[in-house]
Amino acid sequence: MAAALTLTACTSHGVTEGQDPAEVEGLDRVPNASSEHLPAADTSDVRLPTQFDQLVTVEPTWDLPVQRGGDVFLSAEETDRALVYRAVDSTGTVLWTAQRPLACAGFVVTQDSEGRNLAVLTDAETSDSSLSITTASAYDLGSGEQVWGPVEVPGPHTGPGLVFAAPPEGFMGESGESVALDPTTGEPLGDDGRVIGEFDGTVLRVEGDDVTAETGSDDAWSTPLSEIGGGASSLEAHAAASAADGLALLDTGDGTGPLLDLDSGEVLGETVHDAAHDAGAGITAFLDADGLTVRDAHGEQQLAMSVREGTTLEAVVGALVYLRDGSSVRVHNGVTGRVAQAYAQDGEGPVAVPDLVTEKGAGTLTVGGRTVLATERADEQKG
Repeated sequence: MAAALTLTACTSHGVTEGQDPAEVEGLDRVPNASSEHLPAADTSDVRLPTQFDQLVTVEPTWDLPVQRGGDVFLSAEETDRALVYRAVDSTGTVLWTAQRPLACAGFVVTQDSEGRNLAVLTDAETSDSSLSITTASAYDLGSGEQVWGPVEVPGPHTGPGLVFAAPPEGFMGESGESVALDPTTGEPLGDDGRVIGEFDGTVLRVEGDDVTAETGSDDAWSTPLSEIGGGASSLEAHAAASAADGLALLDTGDGTGPLLDLDSGEVLGETVHDAAHDAGAGITAFLDADGLTVRDAHGEQQLAMSVREGTTLEAVVGALVYLRDGSSVRVHNGVTGRVAQAYAQDGEGPVAVPDLVTEKGAGTLTVGGRTVLATERADEQKG
């Protein structure tokens, strides 16, 4: 399962402790186009899944959790002076770079009303009263061209996606109503109903006795709360909700909740705690109170099996489902449920586990705190 990165507000002064404000002012914030072709990474000490070991793997030196839009990946490297964001495509080419203060590590990859992938970065700016404010700006994920912003955000991020809370009143004050930004314009959306989260351009709200989905200015669907479980007061977005394409995993208060199809509002499971989706094959897998369930691209159940308590879902790639059981990674065939041989038997070293994978099979792999990118380039030496 990919951990979703929330858009955290910058600190009140926009700098981390010990960072020179002059350095913050001198950052290269405007995305700079690039055509750097990243060299192959040394993965000789890593066990790659056999699904990826014929591909050229690169290392974009990302330190923050990665997000993906289409076949472009985005994250940032933390240097002594700044966060350096790099957008890298599935061939391992750096498309653009941009800098932000170290305290402004929040970013979101989302979509506008036309389906264009956007990168939304936060920043710290000085207002007319010389007070530091947090802003958000959107850029075309592929080109780095600015689409909207900077837009002042009202307070700390609550997420997922472009959702922020009003600042608390006093040190121990409670935050006000959540505010969601329109991914297409950056403007705050209307305050009708309580915002649950924003997922790739779709905003979910609780309105009366229903959960509604809004894309742009249109309501896409409405599902009664009675079909979802959990009252409006307890329904929150799960931290892993945006990890699976086209899915929203909600939390009814105990770390589990309904898994919704964002296109239709269909409830795929009621007590789900992990979910993953394969962009290529269209397969969806999730873990709930009953164990592992795998659905095909048509929504038909193709596997249901029990798993040990504490098992988590890492990814589903093609017909293979990657599970973590304690300190070990176990891979199952998503059709038969049998344990699959996903790594070479004679391999040594820690295993690399798939994370975000494109329709064509390129994607990020994590091993410990290291993130590498398996590109669409074939490794001629291995081939």
